[in-house]
Amino acid sequence: MRDRRRILVALGALGITIIAFLPRGLSPGAYWTPDEILWIRRSLRFASAISRRDLKETVQSFHPGVITTWIGALSLYPKYRHVLFMFEGGRSPLPLDSQENLQRVRTGMAVATTALILSFFFLLRSLTNLKIALTAGFFFALDPWYLMESRRLHTDALAAGFMILSLLALLIHWEKRKWVYLLISGACLGLSCITRVTSTTLIIYFPFGFILHRMLCRPGGVFDRRDLSEFIWSFLSWLSVAILTSVALWPALWVSSVKIGSIRLPITPIFILAALAVVVEGYRLMGNRSIERRDWVFSLIPVFGVCLALPFMFVEIAIVFRRMKWALTTPHEVPQIFLGKVVYDPGLLYYPVMITIYSTPVVLFLAAVGFPLVWWAKRYRGKELNFRIYLCSAVFIPIYIISISLAAKKLSRYALPSAPVLDIMATISLWVIVDETIRFIKAGVLSYKYKMGGLKIVGLTISLMALLGLIVCQFLTVVMLHPYYSSYYNPLWGAKRVVRVTTMGRGEGLDKAASYLNRKKNAHQLIVRVSPLAALFFRRYFRGETLSLKGETSSQFVDYDVIYIRDLQVAKELGLDEEFYRSRTPDYTVRINGVEFVKIYKLKGGSESERSPSRLDSSD
Repeated sequence: MRDRRRILVALGALGITIIAFLPRGLSPGAYWTPDEILWIRRSLRFASAISRRDLKETVQSFHPGVITTWIGALSLYPKYRHVLFMFEGGRSPLPLDSQENLQRVRTGMAVATTALILSFFFLLRSLTNLKIALTAGFFFALDPWYLMESRRLHTDALAAGFMILSLLALLIHWEKRKWVYLLISGACLGLSCITRVTSTTLIIYFPFGFILHRMLCRPGGVFDRRDLSEFIWSFLSWLSVAILTSVALWPALWVSSVKIGSIRLPITPIFILAALAVVVEGYRLMGNRSIERRDWVFSLIPVFGVCLALPFMFVEIAIVFRRMKWALTTPHEVPQIFLGKVVYDPGLLYYPVMITIYSTPVVLFLAAVGFPLVWWAKRYRGKELNFRIYLCSAVFIPIYIISISLAAKKLSRYALPSAPVLDIMATISLWVIVDETIRFIKAGVLSYKYKMGGLKIVGLTISLMALLGLIVCQFLTVVMLHPYYSSYYNPLWGAKRVVRVTTMGRGEGLDKAASYLNRKKNAHQLIVRVSPLAALFFRRYFRGETLSLKGETSSQFVDYDVIYIRDLQVAKELGLDEEFYRSRTPDYTVRINGVEFVKIYKLKGGSESERSPSRLDSSD
């Protein structure tokens, strides 16, 4: 029986690995998205700083994006290892926007995010059972929102992956009292924090999650001194492991020191020893009822050591904290559309609306109706573990969303960590429905036709049909969008409505528009004006001359105007004549997932033959 389970787990892991990697690994160089060229530059500067042993220069961004730059650096190192010295001092003397570079870094991201999804499966398997872990794993692997972010070199998909691993490992520790999972959770917290600073909201979640879990485990929710001891030392140990992980992987923190007189004292070794002592002391004291009789001064010495050393270490990355303040108080420099209005700060409703737009209808529905289902299963079926997992996961979403909503700078991808949590909640709800359906069939209409063996087959068949049906639905959603996953939106919103509600366009469709113009006989002689936010991307694909449609650019010698949906949504802010383009019939339109992303307007006659207005669909 045990061998059979191991085989099933191995087959499930193999299936998830294949399904996770294929949509991310296929067509990695399809089209450029915003900020990817920035992260390619940062990755090479990061690698250059390490090769020159100028470790302070490994601070490349306020995100801070350390894991992102590690992936980019490792992906590009074989190609640029002999010229890394050219990127000294923040320079980027070589052209980096090649399709080969894009393919390299995206393949690295595909491998990394596939590993995160596989780890998600194994942790959830340790927490629950195989069917829930397998279903949630497939949901997560094929989640369009997570997929669109994990196909590009950026911070959000990695941070979201590490955050959900930290959360799951924390739940396992609370459930099974296994110290190793607390260490795993702390390590994942550290990885997520040095990838994106918004991951620090997990620190806020810890006390809420701990209290809620204790209340659910004990009737009446009574706390005693042992709970207080466990909370204090597990929290301190968890944070210490997180900071140790950050120090281990961020080279800028390896050289922290303080000058005392004429002596420069290295801080990093002192901090590492103090943090390790906190972890060891936490393991020894956690849950000890007699802790008040112990020598508190001796126990807290390593904690004081960490607190004293930490400020000196953070001096090396002070720019990160200064830029964090800027991000909290300054809206994004590019306007966006929200609920029909052009805004810079969309307000508190922004992230809840984005969750409904980028989540699939099935996941959103199952997660939303899950509470009465899992409560009923707990009360009448004894499914207490699933109830605790559902609630402890659900409480993370409002804590995270409220925390990031306080910042002035808002983008939809910042809410991505809610996606895998919704996948878990939806999976638990789904299996409550499936299990009750099987019970009904066994006890009802079909029961007289089957013996027990037949009933088990019926139950297994229904379970497999439910799992395969949902996988097929998710997979078809993904396949139909390949490789333009960033064009996804919840179909319940509808194409016309979603364009008025939120900002659309992350570079998708511009490659197809350029391909259309490149097929012209005199393509290399064409002069094309492109709306401002899309000009940089279009220039990478087009063989002719590309101008940015800004201000009073003359159209006398221009052959075509290319207008992108992202620019058209905020046309007034960018100085575009929206009515002029809306009143004309485009020569060519690129439509993806029902949305017109790019429109090409012919401005004057050329040597090429006249074409009738045409449309290009992403399925071509």
